[in-house]
Amino acid sequence: MATFTNVRHPAVLWAQREAIVYLTIDLHDAQDAKIELKETSIDFKNTTADGSEYAFHLDFYKSIKPEESKKSLTGRKTFLVLEKAEGEWWP
Repeated sequence: MATFTNVRHPAVLWAQREAIVYLTIDLHDAQDAKIELKETSIDFKNTTADGSEYAFHLDFYKSIKPEESKKSLTGRKTFLVLEKAEGEWWP
């Protein structure tokens, strides 16, 4: 028997500069979010206080530098500043 889960996708916004990508995850109550940042992708998982599950996987256009990237979790949003491996504009 197959098991179906009710995982939702949070709103994800992005913007960029030549050397940086700004990623904003608009999700209330994401203080305990699990964020796995790799050179070519990000995986996000969080269960909110009401038991709702949110998750997403995003492949980047090109590589980033995970060790130089920064993240900030607030009560309303998760904000990441991703350092691009090569300073160029992404489409």
